[in-house]
Amino acid sequence: MSKPSAPGAFAAFATGKPQLTLHDIGERMRGSPDYKHRLKWGFEFFRGAADEDADLPSLISDEPALTGDERFDAFLAAAAEYVAIHNDIDAPDWCFQPCRVLNYGWHIAEYEQARRWAYARTPGPFLVRGIYIEERDLINV
Repeated sequence: MSKPSAPGAFAAFATGKPQLTLHDIGERMRGSPDYKHRLKWGFEFFRGAADEDADLPSLISDEPALTGDERFDAFLAAAAEYVAIHNDIDAPDWCFQPCRVLNYGWHIAEYEQARRWAYARTPGPFLVRGIYIEERDLINV
């Protein structure tokens, strides 16, 4: 698994908006039945985590409720572990629960070529949960 190219690499993508915790993001996902809207909330988490003033342990510590869609339950866990790994903090225990791992592959990309790239370049926390997404899609949102 590759790491962002420089310490604080998330900071380059900060928006200045208040950060939403994964618990907050999970609540918003539960409230939105639309697939693309849920996906946008997932990417919104990475925007908030990019803020150089973000308190990353507090953004990932509280377990989000299950969203009603196992793909997004796994996505939230992968996001927590990804942020923890890249910022040398402990991943919360909740992200390792079996209900947060898919037993099939989920390609987030819609286009076949993008799916092939994602298959080869998915960060570990997403890969082990059956989610295929390129790292650049997580940090270049």
